[in-house]
Amino acid sequence: MLSFPSVFRNGDIILLGNDPYYYRYWVDQVVAEAGMFDFSAFAALPSGVTKGEPLLVATLWFMSSLLGGSTGVIGLVIAWYPVVAAMLTGVFLYLTATTVSGDRRIGLATVLMLALIPVNAYRTGLGFADHHAFDYLWLALTALALVKLVSETDRSWPYSVVLGVAVTGQLLAWDNGALLVVPLALVISLYAALELRRDRSPLREGAPLIAGLALASMLVWGAHTTLGWHSTVVASVPTLLFGGSAVIFALAEGARRVGLSAKTLLGAEAVAGVGLLVVLPSVFPELSQGLDRGLDTLFVSREIVETTSLVSGEMGTLVGPLLLLGFVFALGLPYVGWATLRAIRRRDAQWLALAVYAWWFLALSFVQLRFAGEFSVFLALFAGVGFVHLASVVDLTNPVGLFDDTTASQSRPRGRANGGEQMDLQLPSRREAMSYLGFTALVGSLSFVQIPVKFSQLTVADQEYRTAAWMREYADEKGWSYPQTYVLSSWGMNRMYNYIVNGESKSYAYARNNYDSLLRANDPAAWYERLRDRVGFVVTSDEAAGGTMAAQLANYGSESEGRDALSHYRLVHTEGSLRVFTLVAGATLTGEADGESVTASVDVDVGGETFTYEQTVDVGSDGTFSVTVPYTGEYDVAGGTYVVDEAAVTEGTDVRVRRGEE
Repeated sequence: MLSFPSVFRNGDIILLGNDPYYYRYWVDQVVAEAGMFDFSAFAALPSGVTKGEPLLVATLWFMSSLLGGSTGVIGLVIAWYPVVAAMLTGVFLYLTATTVSGDRRIGLATVLMLALIPVNAYRTGLGFADHHAFDYLWLALTALALVKLVSETDRSWPYSVVLGVAVTGQLLAWDNGALLVVPLALVISLYAALELRRDRSPLREGAPLIAGLALASMLVWGAHTTLGWHSTVVASVPTLLFGGSAVIFALAEGARRVGLSAKTLLGAEAVAGVGLLVVLPSVFPELSQGLDRGLDTLFVSREIVETTSLVSGEMGTLVGPLLLLGFVFALGLPYVGWATLRAIRRRDAQWLALAVYAWWFLALSFVQLRFAGEFSVFLALFAGVGFVHLASVVDLTNPVGLFDDTTASQSRPRGRANGGEQMDLQLPSRREAMSYLGFTALVGSLSFVQIPVKFSQLTVADQEYRTAAWMREYADEKGWSYPQTYVLSSWGMNRMYNYIVNGESKSYAYARNNYDSLLRANDPAAWYERLRDRVGFVVTSDEAAGGTMAAQLANYGSESEGRDALSHYRLVHTEGSLRVFTLVAGATLTGEADGESVTASVDVDVGGETFTYEQTVDVGSDGTFSVTVPYTGEYDVAGGTYVVDEAAVTEGTDVRVRRGEE
């Protein structure tokens, strides 16, 4: 909620960052075209949506339509969705934590730790309507379903349906959702071996998991065939999981009956897995192509911050994790190791599942820090265990049942029940409350700094918002329509500018491909011809990339030492360090003059900022000159004056200037 005043401004809803405007654009389009239950509209959407995040767009569309479908309602739904997703994620994590620990204190501590992790806080913050918050919700629901289905004492078949829905959500919510279900395959392989080691029927114990994956395969394939959602490769993932899990549990059942060990089974699974990776691409070529695309997504650098490593040189091996995960990382990571050892020593399938997910997303975070958010979902749970356990070690609370082998014999204050039970929560004493607050402040100290910093980095600055609002008003006054209103800017802010000015924010590709090249260009006239029918505004700043054009624009288009003046770029607005230019044909002043060169100059006032525009041109051998200027006003040219009006500048009128004209 830290971003509330930045999101709601003067009747506008200003989302955080750049990509959320992509989803806002497509929800606008679907709401305009489809009724509340008209899912057929999704079949007509471009592949960027249907092969990207179709379930997220569909969910936002449905909720917006349910609440009225106006532009204001759509903005509210998209702005608030991450907050709602965060709350649901917290609920699912609380249920997961209390299920595996039997301790409500750990459940509450887990939610507290989740709130204190910077990367989770800003990616589920008000206005940051990217796909991340949606992914976390499905991951947390998957974790809850898993710990219920692998429980020794409290297995609940209805959670097979929950698992099927959660896996479906993961795969349909994001084009790389397959990466989010890889740990599920690992859990199934290890769980089958674990049941074999326990000398219990793996097939019987694994049946709820198989059923859940069967449901997921039907739901995902149905969405693919009827609505065209995702590629055949992605749509086949749950089917492969379903078939693979059935084979794994069947093999484990056979191994149990013939007396093979769990190690032998794991070895056979590993060999079979490698064999499938070798054979399947030749039988199913699309799978190989999909795998290549997935590897490109992970390992090909695109000069985007979230594609760098959590421990990259820029972030730092130690500092990077702490900046994004806070001291919660240092608190929770040792307990991931503890859970791994517990799973091995005590054959605990619940902690095994959670540990596998945590290690997987930690590994992915080392490849790309975008996965630090997924890791935070599981890190929060382990940090919640650590928070309560350390509190019990220093006598702030009763012992934690998970650690009874070391702490159960110790007495604790106020005669509370031993840890590990679903005890009734009691209000702490003043001393305990102050101690808890101090402990929370210690764990969250870095987070209390980093969370506001991260929000400020994503927030649209006041000068950027005011600039966008000004361009919208200017375009309305001129009666411009798209693409006359297109804003060329740095790609990181391009969607925001264009959504506010013209409502077109589906792509920043044009800005990314052309903006920096424009600023570095040495041929402004050629670039004008290239942009004139495609661009209405050019936004520059003091921080823009350097180059010849950048320097000329920084000087308002006037000539400077060693640089010619610009003839087709007119400054129309300034806001702090930002400058807005429009592209104009320019008025061409012609006349006769003595000497080798003449200078056209005019005083310009833009929003109270005054400067002198000057352009010097050579006089021809016949004593004539021609100079094209972008500003209106009274020019002094070769001893004569001429008033250049708006029509002359915008329509490219040729104006003859006679020497000595008054």
